[in-house]
Amino acid sequence: MVKSVIFRDDLTIEFIESIIKDQLELSINISDKIKLIEFKIEEKLLEGGLMGEISRIYLKWDNKNDDSTLISLPSSIVIKSIKNDSESCIVSSLERKTYREVDFYQKQMKSNSDDDDDDDVDGASKFMKYDFLPIIYYAKKDNKTGEYSVIMQDLSGYISACKAMGNQCWGKVDGLDLELYDQFEIVKKCFLETSKIHIENWRDSKKLLSNESNSWLKDFDIYQGNDCGKEDWIKKNYQNLKSIWEEKTLPIIKKIQEQQGSNSQLINVDQVLEVVDIYFNHYLKWDQFKTRIDKNDEKIAFSLIHGDFHAGNVMVPYSENKHDKTNKLYLLDFSEIGFGCPFSDMAQFIISNCGIEFRRENEEKLFKIYWNSLVESGKIDLNNFPFDYCFRIYKRGGIDRWIMINILMSPHIPEFAIIHFFNQLSTFIKDHYSNDLFN
Repeated sequence: MVKSVIFRDDLTIEFIESIIKDQLELSINISDKIKLIEFKIEEKLLEGGLMGEISRIYLKWDNKNDDSTLISLPSSIVIKSIKNDSESCIVSSLERKTYREVDFYQKQMKSNSDDDDDDDVDGASKFMKYDFLPIIYYAKKDNKTGEYSVIMQDLSGYISACKAMGNQCWGKVDGLDLELYDQFEIVKKCFLETSKIHIENWRDSKKLLSNESNSWLKDFDIYQGNDCGKEDWIKKNYQNLKSIWEEKTLPIIKKIQEQQGSNSQLINVDQVLEVVDIYFNHYLKWDQFKTRIDKNDEKIAFSLIHGDFHAGNVMVPYSENKHDKTNKLYLLDFSEIGFGCPFSDMAQFIISNCGIEFRRENEEKLFKIYWNSLVESGKIDLNNFPFDYCFRIYKRGGIDRWIMINILMSPHIPEFAIIHFFNQLSTFIKDHYSNDLFN
């Protein structure tokens, strides 16, 4: 019986060799002369989170043939997969988030572009190939079991942009000289790279929303209009979120205030509580939400977006001297890819990873660089999307996105991290919130 999804324990020389050759698109003559003679799976997992696991695989090739020396063969690859146990697979199957990443990678694989299937009618579900993605050799899922597996390029010469930017509240990484990394240039490059997704798909309802083969994308249903997805949205984005806020997050905030008293490290608490109250009682109501995603309104910014855009999902080259340039970076983890306001992604990144003073000094400059890339593409109508209007939506989107993130994270992170991320949001609110912002 052939397994629907290949895990690390299922790997064989023949399978690894075949997927790499397929990706390289070698001629038969050259392909026949290239042989994988050995592979070794590193025992220690790289990382993985709650459900996934990531392993490095070392490869040894027979490269004695002159033709094969002209081909760039990987010396290692990485396999990322859901843990092959019932609990993780059930969670994966229910949430469907991992499916999106696999589906997105499948769209990027060269082998898929050669094999047009019935879902890709008139190319409606195809996407541009992005050079900020690692090479994908294999991506497979099983909707019934919740299993998935991705085999991709090994980025061992790269580090998380989060670490290069100071590692938030988690502490500087030992041995990493932050002076070698230009934080402004990293954010600028991240913004310009992700703008490629936004530009390609800017307000393109016909391409994105008229074809059912795109239904795997997050929020495909609610952008259809006519109250599609209303019940699930209200349950997940209002009822569940409000419950966590009242039962978990708010008590944690009050406890920190009580314990620390007048020396509380939490900043601007009263205004945050006031804004969160408006958020739940007005801004997050379904009818209000619908007006913000009305694709027929020419002033509504929507596109395909990463959906969880922060520096932890970006890899930058490891630097050894100040002359190293961050010319190449990779974006990872597309489990939240779908429809939304692209300016919210930009704001999420800034609040997530930029210190308060750096943000205050640079966020408008960085957003202007990003906005200029949209303008230069010719895709946006300046009458509908002047800079001040877009920057206002950025402010609103950042507050919206990070109220949600803070609530969801608070039961699962230590107190020092809660304080850090609360203050990242609270100072953003202090600098940008106005009484009409949530109208």
